[in-house]
Amino acid sequence: MRTVLAWLDTLAALALLGMMALVVADVAGRYVIGRPLPGAIELVQYAMVLVVFTGLPVVTHRRKHISLGMLDRWLGNSARVWHQRLLDLSSAVVLAVMAWILFNAAGVARDQGDVIGYLNLPVYPAAYFMVLMSAVTAMLCLVLTLAPPPEPTGGAAH
Repeated sequence: MRTVLAWLDTLAALALLGMMALVVADVAGRYVIGRPLPGAIELVQYAMVLVVFTGLPVVTHRRKHISLGMLDRWLGNSARVWHQRLLDLSSAVVLAVMAWILFNAAGVARDQGDVIGYLNLPVYPAAYFMVLMSAVTAMLCLVLTLAPPPEPTGGAAH
């Protein structure tokens, strides 16, 4: 599991590095020589899909989502555990529904031959990748629902 998460983490980092390089090259080309990098916007969009959706299972596994502990001071330890389990379960449901909706949208995009921009990149591979990562993260949330409770973190916002 850690190997897969490390691979996903590396893929997200490389996609982010690629996005930065594309944007720098595009801006430099646009303002220095008066010619933007053809297709840079489309490639940045694809890289953004990689950054966001490869990061989703990694952040979920590490429990590093942005959260507010507004209820923590009023909840005891066992109530916090059940609260976390409810959050994990509801996240699994939301992600599963999102995967299902994306799966249907990816099929429509594939059937219609949808493409984006200058490079005519097909939309459906990115959409199916989003389906895969959403479904993996939904399953991970289910596993976390049944896992031993996380260590208490303390503090109001974490």
